[in-house]
This record gives sequence, C-alpha cells and structure tokens, in this order.
Amino acid sequence: MPGLGTSFGRGGATTAQQDLANADCILIEGSSMAEAHPVGFRWVMKAKEQGATIIHVDPRFSRTSALADIWVPIRAGTDIVFLGGLINHLIEYELFFREYVVHYTNASCILSDEYRDPEDNGDGFFSGWNAEKRAYEGDSWLYKGGDLSRPQRDLTLQDPQCVFQKLKRHFSRYTPEMVEKVCGIPPDLFHKVAHALAAASGPERTAAVCYALGWTQHSKGVQMIRTAAILQLLLGNIGRPGGGILALRGHASIQGSTDIPTLYDILPGYLSMPHKGDETLQQYFDKYTKKTGLWAHYPEYMVSTLKAYYGKRATAQNDFGYGWLPKLTGNHSFFESLYDILDGKMDGMFLMGQNPAIGAPNARLQRTALAKLKWFVVREMVETESANFWRESPEIERGELKTEEIETEVFFFPAAGYAEKEGAFTNTQRLLQWREKAVNPPGDCRSDAWFMHQLALRLIAKANTSNDPLDEPLRALDWWYPEDELGEPQMEAVLAEINGWYTDPQSHADDMVFGVDRNGKPHHGSQVNGFAELKSDGSTACGCWIYSGVLGRDGVNKANSRKSRDYLGHGWGFAWPSDRRIIYNRASARPDGRPWSERKKLVWWDSEKWTGIDVPGFVKGKSPDFEPEVGAEGLDAIPGDAPFILHEDGLGWLFVPRGLRDGPLPTHYEPLESPVSNALYSHDTNPAVRWFPRRENRFASPGDSKFPFVLTTYRLTEHHTAGGMSRFLSHLAELQPAMFAELSPELARELKITNGDYICVVTLRGAIEARALVSRRIRPLALNGKTVHQIALPYHYGTAGLVGGGAANDLLPISGEPNVTIMEAKACTCNIVLGRLPRGRAFAEFLNQYAPQTGPMILHPEERSFRGGKSGGGHAMEGKE
Repeated sequence: MPGLGTSFGRGGATTAQQDLANADCILIEGSSMAEAHPVGFRWVMKAKEQGATIIHVDPRFSRTSALADIWVPIRAGTDIVFLGGLINHLIEYELFFREYVVHYTNASCILSDEYRDPEDNGDGFFSGWNAEKRAYEGDSWLYKGGDLSRPQRDLTLQDPQCVFQKLKRHFSRYTPEMVEKVCGIPPDLFHKVAHALAAASGPERTAAVCYALGWTQHSKGVQMIRTAAILQLLLGNIGRPGGGILALRGHASIQGSTDIPTLYDILPGYLSMPHKGDETLQQYFDKYTKKTGLWAHYPEYMVSTLKAYYGKRATAQNDFGYGWLPKLTGNHSFFESLYDILDGKMDGMFLMGQNPAIGAPNARLQRTALAKLKWFVVREMVETESANFWRESPEIERGELKTEEIETEVFFFPAAGYAEKEGAFTNTQRLLQWREKAVNPPGDCRSDAWFMHQLALRLIAKANTSNDPLDEPLRALDWWYPEDELGEPQMEAVLAEINGWYTDPQSHADDMVFGVDRNGKPHHGSQVNGFAELKSDGSTACGCWIYSGVLGRDGVNKANSRKSRDYLGHGWGFAWPSDRRIIYNRASARPDGRPWSERKKLVWWDSEKWTGIDVPGFVKGKSPDFEPEVGAEGLDAIPGDAPFILHEDGLGWLFVPRGLRDGPLPTHYEPLESPVSNALYSHDTNPAVRWFPRRENRFASPGDSKFPFVLTTYRLTEHHTAGGMSRFLSHLAELQPAMFAELSPELARELKITNGDYICVVTLRGAIEARALVSRRIRPLALNGKTVHQIALPYHYGTAGLVGGGAANDLLPISGEPNVTIMEAKACTCNIVLGRLPRGRAFAEFLNQYAPQTGPMILHPEERSFRGGKSGGGHAMEGKE
C-alpha cells in the first residue's frame, strides 16, 4: 500500500489490534469484523466502552452492524466514491489536520507539468496510458524534475501543480449527491459519518480504519485501500495511538505467507522477484535500490537473502548466486497457471493449504482444469473437493466429466493440523507468535515443514546425480537443517536462519545459537540482532530481513515470549520490524519532536534520542531539526521531521508518484459486472485490469437485463474459508447446515419468493442452488432513480464433508486487479430463478436458458473498447478458446 508510506504493502497492518482500544472513532468497511475476526473485535468493543464511535459500512446488516453506532448500507464495489466523498468533505470545509498534512505528507510536493488527471477530460484515464499495451507508462506521475528524494515543495499548498491542489480537484465531484447517486447512501447518513470522522482528528483525537477481503477482492481493490490511506493521512491518523489502518487477514499466518511469500512476484521481506532482463545482480540493484530512505539498503537485504539460500556457494565472484534465481517472464499468477493447465502447458501441481475446486473463482473451470493434469499432489487433513474432483464433482454428476476418462493421477498426502506441529506464525498485526506442538499427528500425517524438507532433500539428491545446467540451482542450495528422529527439521533453526546470522562460523563463536548442521558441524556464526547489522559483502545471511531480531544473539526466541509489558503487547511475541507495534510512529510526535498531546503520546524526542512507549520507527539519535547534506544517501538523507522512512522523500504519499499500475490517485470505476454505467467517467471499468477472457470465463455487460442483481459474498463465523476445517466437524456443520442466499423482502415479493424456498442463482459462469433467507439485513438501494437489489452468499460450501451446498465461487469470474492480480469476488451481477436446480444433463439446458452458453462469445464492452471501440454489436471471442 504505497499510500501508507510503505512499499511492504500486501496487507501489512500499520497498527496493533489492541491499539484499537485507543481510538475515538473506528471505521470498519470491507469487513464484518465481529463475525470474521471476533477475537480482534474485542478491542473495538473496548473502544466503544470508552466512548468511541463505531461505524460499519457494508451492503449487509451483520453482527458488526448491530454493535456499531452507525450502519451505512452501500452498493458493493462503490467504496472509492464513498471514501472520496469523505476526502472532498475534509478538503472543502478545511477539516483536515493541516500541520500533520503539510509536514508529514507529500501534499506540498510539486508534480510534473506533464501530469494529467482523469478530471482533465472526464474519460477516466491518467496521463501515460498506452492503449496498445493496455498499461500506464508513469513518467508523468513523478515529481517535477523527476527526483523523488528532493521534491520541490510549496508549504502553503497553493501551487496549482502541488499534490494537494491535484487531490482537491480530483475528488471535487465526489459530492454527497454523487455518493447517493452511485453508492445509494443518503446525504444525511453520509454527513453523519463525515462529522464523526472529522471529530476524531487533531492533536487530541484519532480514528482507525479496519478492512478485509471486502476491499481487497475487487478490480480496484488496491485503490480502495489507497483511498482509506489518503483519508487517514488527511486526518493525521497514521503512526499515532488509536489510528492507522488494520488489514484483517484471513487466519493465523496469511500475513506470514506474504512476508515470506507464497506469491510469485516477490521474495521474502517484499524484495522484488527478478524479471527477465535483470540478468546481473548490479542490473537488479540499479532497478530497485533507491538513493534515499530505507530501500537504499536493498543490497544488504538481497545479498543476505541469497546467502541464506546458497550459503558458501554464494560468492562475490558469482553475484552471490543471483544467476540461480528464476527470472519472471510475465504474469505467473495462479490464474495464468490455471489457463496453462487448460491449454496443456502444465503437467502437474502441488496443492497445499488451498481448495480451488470450490475456493477459487469460476470453480467450474477450476475443476475442469484439474482433470487435465497428469499428476496432482494434494496435502490436506481431509479429502476436500480438490482431492476427489475426479469422483464426486458436480461435473461428474452432470456427465460433463467422466471418471474413467480422467487421466489425472492424484496423490493424497495426509497433513498435520496446526496443533500437531511447531513453528512461528504471523498474525494480522505483523505479530510473530510461536506455536508449540500439542500432540503428535496421527498415523502418516506429517507437517508442512516435514513435507517440504523431505521433498527438498530428494530433489537435491536427484540433482546431484545430474550434469544438466538446469539442475544447478538445486545443487547450489544450502539445505542444512538439523532433524529430529522423525525427520522433522528443527523449526527454531529455521527461525534462526530467517532472523539472520554472520556467515563465518568463527564469528562471535561464543554467542552461536542453532549453528550446528545435521552432521554436527558448525554451520555459521552468531545471530544478528536486527536488520541494521546486515551487510552486502556476504558476511551475513538472512532469510527475511524484516523479521530480523526475532531470535538474536541472546538466543531468546522472542516469538515465544508471553509476558506483555504494556498496552501495545511488548513482551508478547515479536512484531516486525524491530518489535515495532505501530509503524511510522515518528508521526505521533510534532515536527519538533514533542507529542501532539499528552493523551495521544507514543514516541517523542527527549533532547538526546527518540524514546517512548513503542520502539521508535526512526534513527534513534536523529534530532527533529536535522537537515541532510546535499548528496546524502540512505537514511542520512531523511530529514528529522520525515516519518515515512521507506519512501525516498520520507513523506506519506497522498499521491503515488511511482509503484502502481492503475493510477497515482484512486478513481471510481464500476465493477467488471455492474447494473449501471460509470456516473463519473466515460470509461466504465479499471483500464489496466486483467480480464482473463475465455469462452468459459465471460462477463455480463453493464446493465444487462439478464443479470439485474448485484451479487456479493461473505464469510460465516461458523465456517472457515472453503470449509475444509469446518464442514467436516459435526458441531459446526449443525450450526450452518446448508447454502443460503440472503435477499431483501422487497426483492422476495417481486420474485414471489418466501423464506426457505429453494432458489437458483445464475451468472454467465454457472448456477447454484440455495435456500432463500429473506431478511431486512440486506436492503434495496435507490441509484439515480433506479432501484438496485443486492443478494449475498456465504462461500464455504461444496460437495465434501458432513454438509454440502452450492459453491459460490462457481458463479464468480476469474479476473486480475492490476497490481496484485486478485479476483473480483465482492461485486458481480446475477439472476435469481425460483425452484430447484436441475440435476444431471438437464443442468446444461437450464443454464443455457438463463445464461446462454452457445453462439459467438461477445466480449464485455470495456474489453471491446480496446479492439475498436464500444459501438457495434461486439466481436466474437479472439484468443484463448
């Protein structure tokens, strides 16, 4: 989220959950926190007990709404208009925290004269759009002169080319009237929220924002979160107690799986994956190392990562093994891999911690793809839909796939549960906590660590018998981990490597921790105490630089600490980076280093150093009046009053001059499927979005009468993600025994549906059966004279387990948000048909009746616009069939 002043991004929280108790106002949007994150919600309730105003913005009235002071029903997918309206309100009435904004954000920075905003021509495009490549070339988004480290500034905020004036103009049409027209939120309710948030700003007060998948799973999800970042920066709520933005991650280690990533395009600690063309380490550094700020130390972090991978084999002479790293040649996301499977370009797949047969968008297509694999390894605690698709999927029942014709060889490996293995996990607030193993797993069940460790040993052994240059990266790996009697790697040794150490076994030998390999020989020197000790000369190794410090030279596993010393939880676990609980906390003090107020004090300058309740997120001895010398680099180039040290200018970015693929300011685009056209711009959808067009993955046009209703999805407290950990448990299955669809009484009367009726929900991708839950919790919206109905589906059901039901993901399209390639799962369109879903071969006839599957495929109008304009009857599908 570059708008928060960080390049970490993918879900990293800026605040601790328990710090929510210090908020004077909490905006929860894109989440039903009480249902999906009930443990963290206790801190929201603590804040409410202390007088905080709780606001819940959601299409559906939920348990969170019931406990909020203000509930705001909204049309799914229109959050940028609502938040943009709040931004416009703050600017128009000068309710923003001016001193914070002037000093700590890039509001005063002067932009390039070449920059053009969508407001300049109303078409929805920024300057730099390349229609042929369907991508932005962002040079015109840079500061004037192109130097991000030394921007020209106007602290009066009056220069017409300064960020503040551009921001003001950009959101000027996001008025309460526009909010009502697009979102369906009445002006009086909008103003109620605006007044509550504006009141929670300034030296004495703060507000927090909480979001989850209700913001991320959109075709402009990153920009929704960016809009919240702009709002919080204007209110002066980043880096301060009771402020910040909390990304509510799905479960225990989703944060950890992006920090030490399961993502294809980043390395541990949010280092960029090399691309084709980055052939040497120096070329890579030239591309990603910044002159100023914390990313000036990119070489230290990257070389230490390479040393963790390749050990002694990584030397200065061979670029520390950089050549062994794979290089990206394009988008290698899960969705691209899916299409490769469908097109016969991929033979096999390992599946761990995922259930795409019902848990991924366009699940019908996912199951079809699995049937085209030659081999398929599934590691799970139970036999999920992905493991038995060849035997029990809806496609088998309908005759679309035949078991005897599926050649996929499925290997099912029984996996250990979370209580049956040890190791660290990282929760939603960046907190590493150590899990002790409670019991041994039953039978042949094994942990993830055992499986990956044993697989790696076998692959390395096989590579060692080969002379093929393609096997060299495997031969080069430094796979050293000690084992127990069952072959489990020692997990604290893995954590020690993640923390980092000196590579010379004689270095600090007296302080060596976890330094003996499987053969009992010294493997490395002592641990480093933090990422500031990392070097680019090969003398240090570190598996993930942001985690450095979790297991230092004292040998204490801080992830296993369980004695809190203060309200931020220091002494319980370890929060990256450096056990800092609130990121950018230099912003909790005034420019001169004094706290903004006694009530909201966090860190401050004591005339010699930065100190306070939290670990200061600033150079400890840098005074508030420090001015860098001309030509200074790294952190030495960051002034003493610039808290956002990951950015070259040290400022929080209201405007993103570099790093996003779909624009430097958030802009409203309609969802890829919508009942209406874009009321703000002539372009309907996010221009840079990845459509993944295919005959089996089609999109309805705006206002398509066959699909008049907005479809959104959500999670239940009683079930967990795709249901593999809950639908197999009798007590949870009994609490939520069947798939249902939530719809308003008004829509039910219109369609002659009564509560409990069977209904079919239909989209261009498929149809599922559900029971109707007729409820006032979801209500019709008035949009510019048009009534729009929304329905909501939980997404936990499938065919396996004790209870089953239609998979909501059968209905959703595969699409890719431009920055992170996430699908749009929260705002699609659908139709509702009363009655049971036909079974067997009758299903195809039913689907074709309500969502025609035959004839030439017509692309979505936004897709057509890149192939000759919106006019005309559309074009037959080109490309992948």
